[in-house]
Amino acid sequence: MTLKRQSGALMVITPVVITAVVLFTALALDGARLFSLRADMQSQVNAAATAAADASQACGGENISLANMTGRALAAAQAQGFEGDASELVIQPGVVEPSASDPNTLVFRAVSDIAQSNATRVSLSRDEPISRLLPSGMLGDVTLDVNAAARKEVIASISAAGSTATVDEGLLGVLLEGITQEPSLNITDFDSLGDTLFSVGDLLGALGVGSLEDALLNSTADDLAAAIVALAGATSPVGEVADALLGNATSISVSEVLSVLEGAQVPDSAQVRAYDLLISIALNILESSADRVEVDLSTLPLGLGAALPPGLIDPDTITVDIFVENAPSVAIGPARQDENGEWMTAFDEADVSIRVMADAEVNVPFLARATVTLPLVVKLGGGTGALQGADCARGTTNSVDFLVNLSPQVASIGSGDSSDSSDEGEFSTDGSIGVTVDLLTIIPLLPSVLDLQADLDVSVEDATPDTETVEDFELYCPEGEVCPMTAAVSGGGLSGLSVELSLDEASVAGLDLAPLLDPVISPLLQGVGLAVSPLMELLVDPLAQALGLKIGGMQVEIQEASQSGSQLIENIEVVGS
Repeated sequence: MTLKRQSGALMVITPVVITAVVLFTALALDGARLFSLRADMQSQVNAAATAAADASQACGGENISLANMTGRALAAAQAQGFEGDASELVIQPGVVEPSASDPNTLVFRAVSDIAQSNATRVSLSRDEPISRLLPSGMLGDVTLDVNAAARKEVIASISAAGSTATVDEGLLGVLLEGITQEPSLNITDFDSLGDTLFSVGDLLGALGVGSLEDALLNSTADDLAAAIVALAGATSPVGEVADALLGNATSISVSEVLSVLEGAQVPDSAQVRAYDLLISIALNILESSADRVEVDLSTLPLGLGAALPPGLIDPDTITVDIFVENAPSVAIGPARQDENGEWMTAFDEADVSIRVMADAEVNVPFLARATVTLPLVVKLGGGTGALQGADCARGTTNSVDFLVNLSPQVASIGSGDSSDSSDEGEFSTDGSIGVTVDLLTIIPLLPSVLDLQADLDVSVEDATPDTETVEDFELYCPEGEVCPMTAAVSGGGLSGLSVELSLDEASVAGLDLAPLLDPVISPLLQGVGLAVSPLMELLVDPLAQALGLKIGGMQVEIQEASQSGSQLIENIEVVGS
């Protein structure tokens, strides 16, 4: 009886056990299948996101479009075995950034304008039967969802603060002496000003702050100068100039020297050139004080005597003054826009007026001799620009192509007020040139000496706004070398200079004698005009270049760029959508 009962129990239990084993085996196999399928889908979106990030605004160069981003994503996914079409991939341009609630966590924020993007998020969904081994419909379907976001971005340091490349070191020396009011300043190693780079991390450490945001909000340019002295050494050329600036920049914020827009994620490894920081601090000091700076030309071998027409101008009578309306800054950031549609790495050119005063003597044989006080005022700069594109390094390449938009302002050149002896304030270009004429008594009834006024009209062919490409900027230069690249928009410059002097006022006893005197005075004024071009070429142009200005155009330098590898984050949190 017991055996019969056991046999009956086995007949009932055995099919159940076998069914359970088959069921669990099928579920295990289907589970492995679903896990493998999800892993394949994840690898496909990973590849798609990484490839698509190359087409984001921050890295895609000139051809930025959702279509280009989609094409890259689809091609990369297909290379990983994806067999669907582009409509199955959900591709979102956006920004990968630290979470507002937890800065140590990265989140993805979709953007409505691809020009704001530094990343791409790709998601893929597929409905799949829970089991392909069990009868259809027994367990239904499951939705597999995968996503990944990839960020790729290059951070550049760009400046319109000037260049040492084409500036005579003696001229730069007296310029800095005038700005710092340190006549004993001796730049023994001129090249080191242009070749010394500081990392953002080192500057922050020397400033004693924990982040770039803290420095921009709470540190002064005087603190920055002290940090430069500490990093470079007080006896180095960079340290000497920075030390001379100490005590003069206490009211100037670091944000007026370093321009970093909120939201730009600047790594500590990003670098800034010493020359640009020092020139920006110095010109900010002048801007805040509204003082004019006199440039001492007495020790400079400029060759003015040989370049000027013989006997026209005595070089010893030439004086030069500079007034800063707006100082430049060094911009650090990516090539994309912020949430408000503003370019994140934007910069201003210095807005500077240069006045050249000189006395000229011109003779017209047998007719007259004129002594002319020439107050030449040149207003330069005030241009703006922005980093608007970057074609990032890929594969084994080490270089980046940058797109820089430059909008130069029109150069204004005219006659100043020769009686203006103030030490501060902007120069006027509404003055006239004083001309004292000795007529050699050849014209009856006229005094032998006349004091006249002449107008100076100088025009320069200016450049129009344009986007320039800086190609093959090396991300990693040989150790100890600096590899800056220049982007420039050029107009006619000095080659497009047009000088015209005309008689403005010539009256004696209330009588207008301009028509009578014009045949005599015009040759004199034409002679004076011959002095303007050499003065512009030998004085104004190199001074302008030292301050980062370009007559009839605009130029900036990309000093350094850093690009990290692609950051890939699976199943990233999405915010703001």
